[in-house]
Amino acid sequence: VDVARFRAACPANADATADAGAPTVGWVGRIAPNKGLDRVLDAFARVRERLPAARLVVMGAPVRGHERFGERLRQRAEREFGAALLWLPEGPDPERAY
Repeated sequence: VDVARFRAACPANADATADAGAPTVGWVGRIAPNKGLDRVLDAFARVRERLPAARLVVMGAPVRGHERFGERLRQRAEREFGAALLWLPEGPDPERAY
């Protein structure tokens, strides 16, 4: 695995204001109730209690029929994590999330 390729491709790594040593949690997938993104948000809230500089990168789009679910999760994540969140649209180059 070419780690440099992934590191250079992720917009979160290009953020000059971000702490380069801050832990980053990533989630890539289709957004649907059975995919567990809601549990990732729960877990990330706990991570932030201990590591306030941690960042979360989410990449994906809702499965057809779950658009409202996806929007609720995004709004929740934006409200709870603010600038610590990078929400990327689904795309052909998932390495952007890594």
